[in-house]
Amino acid sequence: MNNPENDNLVWEEQYESKPYLYPGPDGIITGSLALTAGKTTILPRNPETLYTSDGRTVNDWKLSLISVDGRSIIAQLSYHQALECLAPFIIQQRENAVLVRELAENEMRMLADKEENDPHVEPVVFTNMCMICDGDNILVQDRLEKSWYGITFPGGHVRPGESFAAAVIREVYEETGLTIDNVRLCGMKHWIHPEHKRRYIVLLYKTDTFSGELKSSDEGAVLWIDRRNVEQYDLAEGFREILSIYENSDADEIYMHFEDDSWKTDYL
Repeated sequence: MNNPENDNLVWEEQYESKPYLYPGPDGIITGSLALTAGKTTILPRNPETLYTSDGRTVNDWKLSLISVDGRSIIAQLSYHQALECLAPFIIQQRENAVLVRELAENEMRMLADKEENDPHVEPVVFTNMCMICDGDNILVQDRLEKSWYGITFPGGHVRPGESFAAAVIREVYEETGLTIDNVRLCGMKHWIHPEHKRRYIVLLYKTDTFSGELKSSDEGAVLWIDRRNVEQYDLAEGFREILSIYENSDADEIYMHFEDDSWKTDYL
């Protein structure tokens, strides 16, 4: 029988990876945790639930594989995909963390090759937004984020392991104080970033069922406006295209792609 005290001692003796947060080229904060060759390491299962930047959740995470001398990065992998690949090397587990045995540099390169060579795997960031209707009025958010500001619908990131519907309900509550129900998926917008090749998918939901007291958040003020007057406001970049998906039965997908040094938009 395992001795819990001995297990605790094993964990206490090991190195716990510390987060490094940095802004990506699109202004979105990315978090990175390191796994160094030759070092048994404690890694969190879900770093997005542990670390914030300026009070905001960091949803995009990478795992950096570091050489034994600590001087070079062997590879940088999508965090949760990397944890799946590390399963054979996990020697102990807890509810919120795993203990990964020391890896040789050649084992790290094999992990990197496994992810890079899988043609069915690509890094993806899932997000959402929701159009909440009350008669002719719609609820909008005046976003303060410098990288993407202006009038849009409330929403945010999907956490790993979270259902898409649960994510939009949670995000709307966090940003508006309202509890929504009977959410309906109307379509999506997606694109692949031309520099880091990460696909961003925005799931577009709609509902007219809600309860609670309206309140703003650090993301920006929320307010009801008449749908017919939306053009009178300073709209966030791309919001007109998103609005068209909600109101155009002929298209339920926006695909943006970078060609000839400019963005092209397809309605599908």
